[in-house]
Amino acid sequence: MEMRRIVARGMLVLLLSGAVGVAGCGGRKDGGEAKPPAPTYTAEQAAAVRAQADGGDAGAQLKVGRMHATGDGAPQDTTEAVLWYRKAADQGLADAQFALGEAYENGVGVEGSGKQAAVWYLKAARQGQVSAMKRLAYLRQQDSDPAAARDWYEKAAEAGDAEAQSELGSLYLFGWEAGLTNFAEIKSEVPKNASRAAFWFEKAVEQGLCDKAYYLASLNH
Repeated sequence: MEMRRIVARGMLVLLLSGAVGVAGCGGRKDGGEAKPPAPTYTAEQAAAVRAQADGGDAGAQLKVGRMHATGDGAPQDTTEAVLWYRKAADQGLADAQFALGEAYENGVGVEGSGKQAAVWYLKAARQGQVSAMKRLAYLRQQDSDPAAARDWYEKAAEAGDAEAQSELGSLYLFGWEAGLTNFAEIKSEVPKNASRAAFWFEKAVEQGLCDKAYYLASLNH
């Protein structure tokens, strides 16, 4: 009930201050209809990238993987894409490790496996790959380990990622207590912390991410 009152109060604050709005949360501009992306590679360019990849260049191997994933510069073949991602990931390329993690998480080109996705996200996250940090945090939440999720969201948030800042604010706002959820034991706790929640929500809002701005308004009034 208390949380419902907080949310309701926050919505009321926004309605009353609608003319001013929350700092950083202006109206979105209409970008018009999305246009299909133009091809990235000519046949000659694609052949040159493939030659570099065959020579062992990890960056080129990732590009070839993406070419097969999208059908831009190579026949679309998600299984082949994964093979090239793995070549680059095995050489330690963080972006390739992230791409391989995504393939495992979504089951595209390879049998889906959250466990394997986490393995590759962790490798990339340890190298500072922010998207991998966020996905790893999400998987830790699904695994009922909110403290581990908080730690990875915090690393991404400190790197300036607005989505991670927003998610971190939610973790601190609602907290996560030990117990049972969906018949699974929660492995760690995140205590509620309104000041930390407001801090991270404000960081996200300053970058224009306004999906949870009403929580910030409620915390500041």
